Amino acid sequence: MPLLVRKITRSKWEDSSTIRLEDVQADSITNCMKTTRNTLSTWQIANEEELPEAILAIVAGQQHLETIDIVCLDRASLENKSIALVETEGSTPIKELRKLHVDIHDLTCSTLGVVGREIAEHIRENKENRYTKSALKALLKTAVSGGRLALEDLHESVRKELSK
Repeated sequence: MPLLVRKITRSKWEDSSTIRLEDVQADSITNCMKTTRNTLSTWQIANEEELPEAILAIVAGQQHLETIDIVCLDRASLENKSIALVETEGSTPIKELRKLHVDIHDLTCSTLGVVGREIAEHIRENKENRYTKSALKALLKTAVSGGRLALEDLHESVRKELSK
Protein backbone atom coordinates (compact mmCIF):
# COMPACT_ATOMS: atom_id res chain seq x y z
CA MET A 1 0.00 0.00 0.00
CA PRO A 2 1.92 3.08 -1.19
CA LEU A 3 2.03 6.00 1.22
CA LEU A 4 2.57 9.68 0.48
CA VAL A 5 4.70 11.45 3.08
CA ARG A 6 3.96 15.11 3.71
CA LYS A 7 5.69 17.43 6.16
CA ILE A 8 3.20 19.40 8.23
CA THR A 9 3.35 22.20 10.75
CA ARG A 10 1.66 20.48 13.69
CA SER A 11 1.08 23.75 15.55
CA LYS A 12 -1.21 24.92 12.73
CA TRP A 13 -3.71 22.10 13.42
CA GLU A 14 -6.13 21.95 16.34
CA ASP A 15 -5.56 19.59 19.24
CA SER A 16 -5.75 16.07 17.83
CA SER A 17 -8.37 14.97 20.36
CA THR A 18 -10.86 17.69 19.39
CA ILE A 19 -10.33 18.27 15.67
CA ARG A 20 -13.52 17.82 13.64
CA LEU A 21 -13.00 16.69 10.09
CA GLU A 22 -15.77 18.89 8.75
CA ASP A 23 -14.29 21.97 10.45
CA VAL A 24 -10.65 22.01 9.41
CA GLN A 25 -9.37 25.46 10.30
CA ALA A 26 -8.49 27.85 7.49
CA ASP A 27 -5.05 28.49 9.01
CA SER A 28 -4.28 24.79 8.69
CA ILE A 29 -5.00 24.96 4.98
CA THR A 30 -3.45 28.34 4.19
CA ASN A 31 -0.31 28.00 6.35
CA CYS A 32 0.47 24.30 6.37
CA MET A 33 -0.77 23.34 2.92
CA LYS A 34 0.55 26.22 0.86
CA THR A 35 0.41 25.23 -2.78
CA THR A 36 2.67 26.09 -5.68
CA ARG A 37 1.06 25.98 -9.10
CA ASN A 38 -1.90 24.17 -7.51
CA THR A 39 0.26 21.31 -6.23
CA LEU A 40 1.45 19.94 -2.90
CA SER A 41 4.73 18.09 -2.63
CA THR A 42 4.87 14.56 -1.16
CA TRP A 43 7.32 11.66 -1.15
CA GLN A 44 6.07 8.17 -1.94
CA ILE A 45 7.16 5.09 -0.03
CA ALA A 46 5.94 1.49 -0.30
CA ASN A 47 5.38 1.11 3.45
CA GLU A 48 6.27 2.69 6.79
CA GLU A 49 9.56 0.78 6.93
CA GLU A 50 10.76 3.06 4.11
CA LEU A 51 9.86 6.23 6.03
CA PRO A 52 13.51 7.15 6.75
CA GLU A 53 14.08 7.46 2.97
CA ALA A 54 11.30 10.04 2.62
CA ILE A 55 12.46 11.89 5.73
CA LEU A 56 16.00 12.00 4.35
CA ALA A 57 14.72 13.36 1.01
CA ILE A 58 12.82 16.09 2.86
CA VAL A 59 15.48 17.21 5.35
CA ALA A 60 18.42 17.06 2.93
CA GLY A 61 16.79 19.89 0.97
CA GLN A 62 15.85 22.11 3.90
CA GLN A 63 17.47 25.43 4.72
CA HIS A 64 17.35 24.82 8.48
CA LEU A 65 17.55 21.74 10.64
CA GLU A 66 14.64 21.62 13.05
CA THR A 67 12.17 19.11 14.48
CA ILE A 68 9.55 18.16 11.90
CA ASP A 69 6.16 16.47 11.91
CA ILE A 70 4.93 14.35 9.04
CA VAL A 71 1.85 12.40 8.01
CA CYS A 72 1.71 9.35 5.77
CA LEU A 73 -1.34 9.53 3.53
CA ASP A 74 -2.71 6.47 1.79
CA ARG A 75 -2.22 6.97 -1.96
CA ALA A 76 -5.19 4.77 -2.90
CA SER A 77 -7.50 6.66 -0.54
CA LEU A 78 -6.62 9.96 -2.25
CA GLU A 79 -7.00 8.46 -5.73
CA ASN A 80 -10.39 7.04 -4.75
CA LYS A 81 -11.44 10.59 -3.89
CA SER A 82 -10.41 11.80 -7.38
CA ILE A 83 -7.25 13.53 -6.16
CA ALA A 84 -4.80 13.82 -9.06
CA LEU A 85 -1.28 12.54 -8.38
CA VAL A 86 1.67 13.11 -10.70
CA GLU A 87 5.13 11.64 -10.27
CA THR A 88 7.70 14.40 -10.68
CA GLU A 89 11.39 14.72 -9.94
CA GLY A 90 11.81 15.81 -6.36
CA SER A 91 14.01 18.61 -5.11
CA THR A 92 16.56 16.87 -2.92
CA PRO A 93 20.34 16.63 -3.23
CA ILE A 94 20.13 12.81 -2.98
CA LYS A 95 19.74 11.82 -6.62
CA GLU A 96 18.35 8.31 -6.08
CA LEU A 97 15.54 9.70 -3.90
CA ARG A 98 14.31 12.25 -6.45
CA LYS A 99 12.22 9.54 -8.11
CA LEU A 100 10.15 9.11 -4.93
CA HIS A 101 8.51 12.51 -5.36
CA VAL A 102 4.79 12.77 -6.14
CA ASP A 103 2.83 16.00 -6.51
CA ILE A 104 -0.77 16.17 -5.39
CA HIS A 105 -1.77 17.93 -8.58
CA ASP A 106 -4.48 20.20 -10.05
CA LEU A 107 -5.75 21.19 -6.63
CA THR A 108 -8.86 23.32 -6.29
CA CYS A 109 -10.50 24.73 -3.18
CA SER A 110 -12.62 21.58 -3.01
CA THR A 111 -9.84 19.03 -3.50
CA LEU A 112 -7.50 20.91 -1.17
CA GLY A 113 -10.23 20.51 1.46
CA VAL A 114 -10.31 16.77 0.81
CA VAL A 115 -6.55 16.53 1.39
CA GLY A 116 -6.86 18.76 4.47
CA ARG A 117 -9.49 16.46 5.94
CA GLU A 118 -7.22 13.47 5.28
CA ILE A 119 -4.41 15.17 7.20
CA ALA A 120 -6.81 16.21 9.98
CA GLU A 121 -8.01 12.63 10.31
CA HIS A 122 -4.43 11.41 10.73
CA ILE A 123 -3.81 14.02 13.40
CA ARG A 124 -7.07 13.21 15.19
CA GLU A 125 -6.05 9.55 15.26
CA ASN A 126 -2.52 10.45 16.44
CA LYS A 127 -1.00 9.06 13.24
CA GLU A 128 1.44 11.89 12.69
CA ASN A 129 5.13 11.28 13.34
CA ARG A 130 7.61 13.67 14.95
CA TYR A 131 11.31 13.64 14.11
CA THR A 132 13.52 15.57 16.48
CA LYS A 133 16.41 17.71 15.39
CA SER A 134 18.86 15.20 16.89
CA ALA A 135 17.23 12.28 15.03
CA LEU A 136 17.38 14.23 11.76
CA LYS A 137 20.98 15.15 12.43
CA ALA A 138 21.85 11.46 12.92
CA LEU A 139 20.00 10.53 9.71
CA LEU A 140 21.92 13.14 7.72
CA LYS A 141 25.27 12.15 9.26
CA THR A 142 24.64 8.52 8.32
CA ALA A 143 23.83 9.55 4.74
CA VAL A 144 27.02 11.61 4.54
CA SER A 145 29.23 8.91 6.04
CA GLY A 146 27.65 6.32 3.74
CA GLY A 147 28.42 8.41 0.66
CA ARG A 148 24.77 9.02 -0.25
CA LEU A 149 25.01 12.73 0.44
CA ALA A 150 27.82 15.26 0.13
CA LEU A 151 28.14 17.84 2.90
CA GLU A 152 28.55 20.61 0.33
CA ASP A 153 25.10 19.75 -1.09
CA LEU A 154 23.44 20.77 2.17
CA HIS A 155 22.41 24.31 2.99
CA GLU A 156 25.09 26.16 4.95
CA SER A 157 23.04 26.36 8.16
CA VAL A 158 22.40 22.59 8.05
CA ARG A 159 26.12 21.92 7.53
CA LYS A 160 26.87 24.06 10.61
CA GLU A 161 24.36 22.05 12.66
CA LEU A 162 25.98 18.78 11.62
CA SER A 163 29.40 20.02 12.72
CA LYS A 164 28.19 20.77 16.27
